[in-house]
Amino acid sequence: MLRSQIPPQSPSSSLMEGMASASESASSTSQALVAVHFSINLLLSASLNMIWSLMNTMQIMVHLPLLSLSFPPNAQTISELFLSLANFDVIPHEIINKFVFDFKVQMKMNAPRFEQMGYGETNFILNSGTSFWLLIIWVFLGVLSIILTFVSSNSTRFE
Repeated sequence: MLRSQIPPQSPSSSLMEGMASASESASSTSQALVAVHFSINLLLSASLNMIWSLMNTMQIMVHLPLLSLSFPPNAQTISELFLSLANFDVIPHEIINKFVFDFKVQMKMNAPRFEQMGYGETNFILNSGTSFWLLIIWVFLGVLSIILTFVSSNSTRFE
């Protein structure tokens, strides 16, 4: 059995460039719409089940090109553009990672499909992006809540 890596064939034409610019504007518009919809649901205390289902489906669809399947170049381009929305990249995690961590040696991924989707290294912190920092903030707030509950329950001043 003969196996080899064939890079994706993406024609460089004006059609692909036009599609890339249109999909970039669609990506930024959808990010704004999701943020507005999330804010309205949060303010109205409505069920967030629909928006979480939307985000879950979008994450699955965007990460499908990571499987060892062949995708057309236009579907690959759309997946790359919606990746930041699906990964909740709302804070500049690249700047924070460079400031906090000093990663010198990084192992590269062997498959080109991972590099195309922005997962070029095997480092979990670099690949997880904003999700890592949201997890750190959530853990910090949880520990802070436990400490404040313990202090307030042992203090006679708040009784």
